[in-house]
This record gives sequence, structure tokens and C-alpha cells, in this order.
Amino acid sequence: MTSNGVLTIAGSDSSGGAGIQTDLKTIEAFGQRGMTAITALTAQNSRGVSQVFPVPPDMVVAQIIKGMEDGVAAVKIGMLAEEQIVEAVAAALADYRGPIVLDPVLIAGTGERLLTAGAVKSLLDNLFPRASIVTPNIPEVEEILRNKIIDDDHLRCAGEKILQLGPSSVLLKGGHLKGESVVDLLRTSSNEYRFTRRRLTGNYHGAGCTLASAIACGLASGKDIPSAVAQAAEWIDRILAYPRQVGRRAFLDPLIVLRNNSEKAALFTAARQEIERLKEAQAMRLMLKTGSELAIATRYLCRDDDVISLCIDQDGAIAFPIFGIVCPIEELLLTIRKFDHRVHAAIRVSRIAEIGVIGQRLNLISIQSDDAAMHRKKRTPGEELPNRSIEQQLAGCPSTPDLWIETDVITVLGQNISDLIDKVIAISKQIEQIDQ
Repeated sequence: MTSNGVLTIAGSDSSGGAGIQTDLKTIEAFGQRGMTAITALTAQNSRGVSQVFPVPPDMVVAQIIKGMEDGVAAVKIGMLAEEQIVEAVAAALADYRGPIVLDPVLIAGTGERLLTAGAVKSLLDNLFPRASIVTPNIPEVEEILRNKIIDDDHLRCAGEKILQLGPSSVLLKGGHLKGESVVDLLRTSSNEYRFTRRRLTGNYHGAGCTLASAIACGLASGKDIPSAVAQAAEWIDRILAYPRQVGRRAFLDPLIVLRNNSEKAALFTAARQEIERLKEAQAMRLMLKTGSELAIATRYLCRDDDVISLCIDQDGAIAFPIFGIVCPIEELLLTIRKFDHRVHAAIRVSRIAEIGVIGQRLNLISIQSDDAAMHRKKRTPGEELPNRSIEQQLAGCPSTPDLWIETDVITVLGQNISDLIDKVIAISKQIEQIDQ
């Protein structure tokens, strides 16, 4: 089977957080074949860039030519370092007719120049007109246009001016503008699109490289520009939620979505094994007659379908798993995780009169729930989470609860499926002692 790849033309980041390194991870995350043409070697870490060694232009061209011979479905261009490399890349791509995503990397996040000042004009003259889309951030737009961007009106005007430089479209990344949310503006020759995402605090490294590579993957798979940008924007919003803190900066992990997807099957297998433990401990009597709902969140919970839901009857039979938020227990789990990301599992069991005494014996923290908050109408798709009523109840609890007690049921919470089942078994054993 022939597989055209995504060619990334960019610099090597020795810290592993951006550049070629993160481009390849992103391309792999989208199921594409990654190829590279390395333009520069850098010595850097979370504190900054100490050295830049441009690769000889003829070597950059040789890498591009060899990649083209095997088939290229899309090109992503990042750091080019100097004017001679800009011109060499433009010449090497002269006959290429596929999509090109150009991320005009001018200055590192820590302030060091990654493209010489003299090379910026060459970039605008030689590569902007060839680009299917360019993806500058606000500081890059300001340097290119020599204008300050302070609000949405400036951003829209800047988009029009960038289009006049020749690219088919421009994605203006609004992360440096003030506001409760981040708004990225996509301008094409005929339309305007906005992509809004939550604003997160933190000094992120590699977000621009990752986003541009994700767009290239979308274009390589046949999507049009608005669809490719929408997919990339939704995807990067997911991985921004779980960065790795490295020194002074937060590094993105483009493989989080793959890890999440692979974990789902493992969670179902683990749940079946833990339910067998419940049966062996003779704790199934705690299951609801109508079936107890078990909800487990993946490690990197970002979307509703990152929650797996099972229904268990008193014989231990398991209904087919469902992914998403369909019952109050999943919503409760998702909301509690807004307060404590360590909580990954929850199960609803029968309410017992002695639960207060048992909770004290086992040192379990409990909340007596306002049932109305848990039994409101079914949440509609796209409805904002979390449930504010649940939040208010959690705010009055000194720490994360182990037990969420309602009139007829108890929701037991755990850091993982094993911790959850340990608690259920411990409660069951306490009931046996009381009965004796």
C-alpha cells in the first residue's frame, strides 16, 4: 500500500519540546507518515536557546528532494534560520503542488531570534505566496506588518494585510491578546472563521509547531482548510490540558490522544477483573437491583467520550460499555475531576442505613447530596459542564469525598478502578460485621 507522508521542514529542538521532534509526534498521532528536512540544529532547554547551527542549504535541499521522491501529501514549514535556507527551500518546492502550511518561526518563546532579521523579507517574498495557510502568532504578525495588534479589529485588519502577501489563507493565533478565552482567526479569500478555546495559564513550549503540523495532517488526509484548522484546534485544546512541566516551561505531549484511546480497552478489561473481585468478596449484594452504574475516566480526560460507562447487575453480569456522559454518575465524576484530577472511577451502590457509621470506621469522607442536583433532566449535547449545583456542594467539603450519599443510592469514588473496588469491598465487610 502506497503511503504519501507529511514532510516537515524545520529545526531540531534538543529539548524535545518543539521543532522536528514535536512535529513527528504530532504526525504520528494523526496516523500519518512523518518525514523531515532539518534546517538547523539548536542547543536549548526550558530556559532558552544557547546556540543555533544552520544546516548547509544544499543539505536541506537534498533532504527535501529525497522526501519528494517517496511521495509527499502535505508540507509543514517551521524554523528556517537564515536567508540562504529560505531561498533554498523555496527553490526545492518550486514544482510541488500539494498543500503547504507555513509557521513563520521568527523568535523563540524565550526571546531568542530563530530567523535572522534579513531573512524575513525573503520569507515573505519567496514562501508566503506559495503557502496554502500561514499560522503566525501575534508577535510574529507585529514584526511582519510593523504594526501593534491590541484587539479584534486590529486582528481582522492584520488578516487582510497578510492575505495581500500571497498565501491562500492565514490563521492568526490570538493567544497573546487579552481576554477570558483565546480566539484564533482564520481568514481566507472569501470567508472568516473563529475558533474559540479556553485560556490556560502556563508558559507553553511547542504549541505553534504542534498546531501547524496538525493542520498539515488534516490537509494531507483531504480536508479543506477550514475543516483541517477546526480539527487541529479541537485537538490541541485537548493536549493543552495535560502538559508536562519541564524546568521553567510546559511541554505539550502530542501523543496524549493516542494514549487515551489505547487506554479505553485496558480500562474495560480492568473493570471486568475488578468485578470478579467483587463477586469473590461476596459484595454483589450492594449492587442496585436495576443495575449499578460504573464510570471510569481515562487518565487524560478531555471529552465526554473519554469516560467509559458499564452497568452491573447483582449477578455480576456486565452490559456493553458506553462511552460518554449519559447518566448522573458520569456527570458527577466529570465535575469532581474539575476539583481533583486524581479521581478516575465511580460506582453507584445501594443506600444502607449504617453508611454514616461505616464511613467513620473506614475514614471515608462523605457528602450528603442534594438529590435535586443529581436528578435534573438529561444533559443535552454541548451543554456546559460542570453542573453548578454539584460544584456548590463540593465547595463545602474540606477535601475530595469518597462517598456521595443520596436518598436511595451511594456513589463511591476512587482514584482508579482498583481503589474504588477496595472501598466497596471494605463497606461490604463492615455490613457483614454489623449484621453479625
